[in-house]
Amino acid sequence: MGRMIVFLLLIFIESAFQSKPLDYHRLSSEEFVRLRVLQQPINVYEPDYELLDATIFHLTNQERINRGLKPLSYAVGLHLSAQNFAKDMIQMDFYGHNHPYSPALATLNERVGFHTWEFPRKSENIGQYQVIDTPEQYCCRRKRDGSFEYMDCDSKHLFYPYTYEKFAQYAVDEWINSPPHRRAMLDSTFTHMGCAARLSKKPYQTCKAPYGRFVQNFGQRKESLSQN
Repeated sequence: MGRMIVFLLLIFIESAFQSKPLDYHRLSSEEFVRLRVLQQPINVYEPDYELLDATIFHLTNQERINRGLKPLSYAVGLHLSAQNFAKDMIQMDFYGHNHPYSPALATLNERVGFHTWEFPRKSENIGQYQVIDTPEQYCCRRKRDGSFEYMDCDSKHLFYPYTYEKFAQYAVDEWINSPPHRRAMLDSTFTHMGCAARLSKKPYQTCKAPYGRFVQNFGQRKESLSQN
């Protein structure tokens, strides 16, 4: 009887451990990109933001590694500032580097400073990218439930959301092909990073396909700054 109780207890502990959410930011970029969950299409109504944020983070580091640069370390404060700013841009419907509705969080310095004072030198990239994988020109039609679907104007072939990996890679590619954004991403003096994206608050409700607003926050720690 005692052995049976111990056996059942071990099974319970193992199952509890396996069900514990994976901390994506603790993985190396090489480990992260092998996760099968990255190939799942994004559920635009209920996106896994923890996964999406980490995907942007790790694919950005992959770009740095591929170009002979050190990967950036994860910083909770930078992640939170990016997360909250992306959320506000969606919920309050604005897009830009300055927050028009919160004077205390108007600038990057104020937004990051609300969470941490570790990084005297900072930079920010933002982007807005469509979550449905369509060409530049596409058509839409309203379904019986009132929502819209998106299709090729001639063939009527339907378009669907990106996977987590493809959506994040699309954003990273757009930034890397833009000189100002590229400079921040490949700056060898930055030490830490936090990334986030938030999606349209009312997806599929208009002929315009749902989109995401992305934020990358970069920082250089004080001790690293003093060594340069």
